[in-house]
Amino acid sequence: DDTTYAKVSKNFMVKRTRGADSQAVISLDSIRNSPVSLHVVMDTNPLVTDMCLVYSGLLILGLYMLIIFDVIDHTFAALIIATTAIAILAILEHRPDMHAIISFVNFEPLMLLFGLMTIVDIMATTGVFDFLVVCTYRISRGRPWPLIFFLSMLTAFLFAFLNSDIMALSLTPITIRLCEMMSLRTSYVLVVMAIFADIGGALTPLGNPPNAIVTTNPVVVQKELT
Repeated sequence: DDTTYAKVSKNFMVKRTRGADSQAVISLDSIRNSPVSLHVVMDTNPLVTDMCLVYSGLLILGLYMLIIFDVIDHTFAALIIATTAIAILAILEHRPDMHAIISFVNFEPLMLLFGLMTIVDIMATTGVFDFLVVCTYRISRGRPWPLIFFLSMLTAFLFAFLNSDIMALSLTPITIRLCEMMSLRTSYVLVVMAIFADIGGALTPLGNPPNAIVTTNPVVVQKELT
């Protein structure tokens, strides 16, 4: 009996157009003179399996461990984890091509954050934030509660339109010096400013990196969510 069997496994990715059905056409040619039987098994489940979820959880946990314990540079840690994720996909026979890997990077939030960080760094270097805090002190005429109120409003406004991380690093030393000069409880004032910073950062897409990531997501843009 010269019957031979060959098992071939191939993954196809079919892009589905909105409002239309997806189709996949498979064409096979045989060079044998006798009839050849063909048995096709189609699995329409996503490529993500339970093990993929486990691996992704371990990768995220490993990234947090590298960042929390400051083992290596944070950027280098992110690159290592990303490269490891692609290696795991290759081992699981789901290796993405270069076009797919580039599509993983969301360039719009990166460029937005780069521009905001540049603007905030220039403003901090030139003393704009020091000037605004001094103006707040003059408007309140040195009274504690009006000063805290105007500081909170200034913090919410700045955090709504500028990068929150650098803003926190820029405003905190100025606030500490001002509280020490007025003999105020620094911790209380910083807690109030932190609350208003979170409120301001949640108001606009510019306030926080997660806001920029969500608002530039293709699905969000396609559904025209404001």
